Amino acid sequence: MCLLPHNADDKSKRNPPLGTFTTTFTVSQISVTLNMASINRIQPYTEISREILGREGYGVASYTWGYIARWDKPASDTPEGVVWTVPTTSKCPLSRARQVMEEIGTRYIWWDWMCVPQGLKHQLDPELFKAKGEEIGKQLHIYKNAAKSIVWLHSTSWEDDSALKELLLLEMSRPGFRDPTLVQDYTGKAGRWLEAAQADERWLKSGWTLQEGVLLGSTCLLNRDGMTLSDSKFYNSSETIIRDLSIPVSVLAHNLATAFFIQSEGHDSDTTRPRAGQFGHLPPKAPESVI
Repeated sequence: MCLLPHNADDKSKRNPPLGTFTTTFTVSQISVTLNMASINRIQPYTEISREILGREGYGVASYTWGYIARWDKPASDTPEGVVWTVPTTSKCPLSRARQVMEEIGTRYIWWDWMCVPQGLKHQLDPELFKAKGEEIGKQLHIYKNAAKSIVWLHSTSWEDDSALKELLLLEMSRPGFRDPTLVQDYTGKAGRWLEAAQADERWLKSGWTLQEGVLLGSTCLLNRDGMTLSDSKFYNSSETIIRDLSIPVSVLAHNLATAFFIQSEGHDSDTTRPRAGQFGHLPPKAPESVI
């Protein structure tokens, strides 16, 4: 697998590419992936054992950073071997990002800041700009084939109350509401939480992370400190993962749609139905009649 352009000085010493990734350009100084055993330098592709990559794979991180990038203030503590400018951000130093990346737990990681040339066309030489475009085109395959991954929600803290936390902990099995106004109030809150969460945490509305989220459904969500959120109601009954972002709201929407359908058919509510969820008083006594 060629995650990034590799050295082209001696073609006879190249490792043959794994999988479907190929390199069509030559930039001798660009490296492939960060070696987590020595995160202060880049590990060239030609130094990576195919046996190790095949056995251990590599890790990736999904996060958003473009909107907080400070291109006028380059980072000063980039790993050895990076030949383009890495910007600082208005939220956290590069050292904090490094600490979070270590949570992936693999020997090698693919980190876009360090593995894809950064900068606009006028800031990069033609070869680096070409490399940038080609590497961006490979990201679907890179994320899809990663052995481990994390989602870094660097605008979120699990210690604080937030709309995102409310959505993740949304009660899917509330005792049945008897008063329609309670149903309306509850769904109204969920809608407001959803809008607020998207405004507060940009990962939830980025086109790039939408693609990554689809590919990494079982990936843990880490907050700005690299910590997970645990609760027995989550999909895997422990740490929250990407799927937990959609399951509570989807169940709420499904139950609400079911309730409206039953009401539109003129059926009476049945408060005796077991495991009816948030709208247990609304399903009909004879559900087969509306199927």
